[in-house]
Amino acid sequence: MTKIVVPLYLVCLFCYILFSRDPDYFDGEFAQATMVSLYDEFYDKPVLVAEFSDGYKKHYANVDHSLGEHQLGEKVTVIYESKNPNRAKEYTFIGYWMGLNELFWSLLLLAVSWSAAYSITQNPTPEALLEQLNYKEPDKPRYD
Repeated sequence: MTKIVVPLYLVCLFCYILFSRDPDYFDGEFAQATMVSLYDEFYDKPVLVAEFSDGYKKHYANVDHSLGEHQLGEKVTVIYESKNPNRAKEYTFIGYWMGLNELFWSLLLLAVSWSAAYSITQNPTPEALLEQLNYKEPDKPRYD
């Protein structure tokens, strides 16, 4: 049972990541963006945002979820949906494909699944042990 936990986890994680991204990977469009400084009225200070164009007008994407620090004028790749380009995200592994909270919860789920499978298979009841010891292969008919 413990041998199936990791492959099952990886298949489920792959399907979850592939089909739950917003903006959608299959329908989204990619664009090169430049990091620029804009004044944020909420925080009352300038913040770095990614500026990109969809061919018609300029849009801005907040990329503060990234682990790395960006520099003014740095080029980044963003992914956006043409219907709503203001919800663009930076196209990176941590940030677009996998958020830090998703990474934490998926690893916690893997640990819980592994420990459950291990505890179920490593501590059989005495009745289960006797059943395994008394098991005989059924006679298979011979075809000559």
